[in-house]
Order: sequence, then structure tokens, then C-alpha cells
Amino acid sequence: MNNDISSLTINDYLNHSPNPDRKSGERTWHQSSREFPLVSVCTLVRNGEKTLAQTIDSVKCQTYPNIEYIIIDGASTDGTLEIIDQHSDHISYWVSEKDLGAVDGANKAISYAQGEFIFFISSDDWADPNLIKHAIETQKNTGADFVFGNTSYYTDDMLEFTQKGDSNYATKICYLMPRINTPSMVMKKECYKQIGLYNLRYKIAPDYEWVLRLHIYGGVGVYDSRININHRLGGISTSNLSAVLNEVRHVSIQHGCSRSRAMWVYVISYSRTRLRQISKKLLPPLIYNFMMKFIRRDYS
Repeated sequence: MNNDISSLTINDYLNHSPNPDRKSGERTWHQSSREFPLVSVCTLVRNGEKTLAQTIDSVKCQTYPNIEYIIIDGASTDGTLEIIDQHSDHISYWVSEKDLGAVDGANKAISYAQGEFIFFISSDDWADPNLIKHAIETQKNTGADFVFGNTSYYTDDMLEFTQKGDSNYATKICYLMPRINTPSMVMKKECYKQIGLYNLRYKIAPDYEWVLRLHIYGGVGVYDSRININHRLGGISTSNLSAVLNEVRHVSIQHGCSRSRAMWVYVISYSRTRLRQISKKLLPPLIYNFMMKFIRRDYS
């Protein structure tokens, strides 16, 4: 494989020798309709036996008629493979092997995907039934490189808030991750062919680095308020926000943005994050929840 992990391509993955312990299932299923472009839905999972079935069910319930479903498993040690086997009639291809983490798994999924468009759905998430249908309609009408919508955040089964996408994301993206709600994004596979895959150097905010790279290249995204993805709080990006902010700062500087402005945005964002963390510890829950509703009033 190409030794420069910042510029990996689809061919690098396709030409890479598989892990000798790899387990996989052949392409056995996809919804088919010549009238609609094929969408490759991809799920990355490791030890996701508690939530994976709900994710798969939400893919099966999509109203869009031309889907292939790919699952990349990072050598799970729980009952994940049993769940995959139980739903094999609705999975086009799956592979289970040790990898370099979620970013490596995402690049692998993109390389295997046959679709014109790609949609990643985490094994902790579930999609509204019309998500892909609305995204492809909007792409067809606008020619966008990617389409995004809203994200509803849950703790366990309780809705905490819904974050609306920002149609003016391009004015902010050079210095912070705007509200493009990456779990809701449906992207042209051609974009990965043009600018490369995700950078393995970034473990927490690789999606930000890739979208910023696409933006600099001239890629355009469009917000569709009809799109919604449901996301469980508690993953690496929600449990370590300060590290996310630091990685976003490094990405911004790497891509030629002002170092001083990137630092200033980082300081402001970090201060707000710490203030929320301290407030959660010190304030009574009722007051803290009221404060958070006020803070989120502009986007929820």
C-alpha cells in the first residue's frame, strides 16, 4: 500500500493484500432499479452487537429503490458477526478483519463500493426511511457533490436535541467544523476519486479534513432540511471534544489557513466547551438543561 497515508487512493486499497484472517461474505443482495443511480450504504462496526440490528433495519427500510449495503467489521469479538449472518439476505458484501481503525475501514468501504453515491451510517445510528430518497432527489436537482441534513442526538433512547444543518457552511469551514452533520451526508464517489480517501493521520476529525479538502478543491454541498439521521451520543467525537477541536485546528493550518485565526477560533471553541463541562458538574440538572436549550436555540 502507498506509504503516504495522507494521499491514499482507491487503487491502493484494491491492490492491497487482504489480512490472512479475513472473513467475508460475497455480494448477494442489492435493490435494483435502472431508473435510479446505485447508492452504496456502508456501515463500520466493531463489537456493535447491541445496536447493529437497528442500523441494518433502518437501511432495509429505506424507500430509495437502488441500494447496495456493505458492512466493514474490525474483527469483532462479541456477537456482531452473528447479527451480520442473521441479516445476510439484505447485505451485499461484508468483511471482518483487523484494521487500522475506523478511518481505515471507511477507506476500505469506499474502495469496495460499486455505487455512484456513498452514504456512511454508523453502527450506533439509524436513518429516517426517506433519507437516501431525499438526498438523491436534491443532488439531481442541484448537481451538488454532497447533500446533508439534520442530526438528532440521543442518549440511550431519549432525544436530547436536533442539530439543523447550516446551508452557509462554506463561510466557516476553513476554521471550524460547521453544521454539515457528516453522519447525514450522501456523497458522490467521484469526489473520492478526485481528491483521495480519508487521511489515516487523523483519528478524531478525518471527516472534517476530507470535507475541507473537497471545499478547497471546489466541491459544493447542499443542505436539505428533509434529511435526518439519528445518532447516539457517547462516541469518540462526542466524548473528547477538546481533542476534536485541537485536530480541527491542525487540519485548518495544514491546508493553508491563517495560523493565528485558527488558534483564535480554537481558543474560543475550547473555552465554550470547558464552560459547558464545568457547568454540567456544578449546576443543578434543571438549570443546566435550560442553559443548553438556550445555547442550542439557533440550530435546534
